[in-house]
Amino acid sequence: MRSVFKLFWRPEGLPGDPLEAYQQLRWTRNSQGVQLTNPTPYYINLIQVSVMVKR
Repeated sequence: MRSVFKLFWRPEGLPGDPLEAYQQLRWTRNSQGVQLTNPTPYYINLIQVSVMVKR
């Protein structure tokens, strides 16, 4: 059996609260769909994303 682990090391002194970093994500629509931009120094994993379309 082989295991693969991802390890993220967070250096001390990063600005902001990592638990609130998701609130700074920026969603924009473009010709190909939706783009998500993360301006924070944190990695953010999304478990589920739903999009409601108004017509």
